[in-house]
Amino acid sequence: MTLKDAQNGFIISEATKMFLESSIDKVTISAIAKRVGVGEATLYRRFSTKQTLVMECALYLGKEVYGRFQVPSEEGTGYERLHRFYDSYLEIFIKDPSYYAFLFQLDNMLPEAPADEMHAYESGIDAFWDLYNAAYGAGLEDGTIRNVGDERLFYYSTTHALQNLCKKLTCQGNLIAQDASLDKAGEVRCLIDIIMYSLHA
Repeated sequence: MTLKDAQNGFIISEATKMFLESSIDKVTISAIAKRVGVGEATLYRRFSTKQTLVMECALYLGKEVYGRFQVPSEEGTGYERLHRFYDSYLEIFIKDPSYYAFLFQLDNMLPEAPADEMHAYESGIDAFWDLYNAAYGAGLEDGTIRNVGDERLFYYSTTHALQNLCKKLTCQGNLIAQDASLDKAGEVRCLIDIIMYSLHA
């Protein structure tokens, strides 16, 4: 790793912390430059726009979160591995809801992201599919899950539903009076239970 790579890594790490502590909209390039001890011009030379820096932070966060979803193949049946995979959404919701707030804000930026930045972001997302696919295959082999037919459709439908629920409850959790009386973690857990019931052999 070069000195420049290390410096960029430090900037991305600190900017990520700032976005999670506050929000993408509220954190300015000026504030990030001050926190990492460089001038704004230097920051713009390294990351041409704020959006570019935000996308780098999204990639960094994705790698951090990826570790929580990994379930070693020797630990449990395919069904148990899939359960742990889905449970990771709830674990993050409880322990690090700011991650879902970041994703909620990021969604508004993605339509404007350049193709090369989107490609890198999408490649990171594909890594989660690989984890899921391995556990799903193990479940079919050991007989603990049923064949859902279109596995990729099932994966995207269920993970999008879970992620969007977590984002909504994090950022828009009290839009109506009934929201305040509900167990938000319980809602996420309920959806996971429904998914797992539909997978069980």
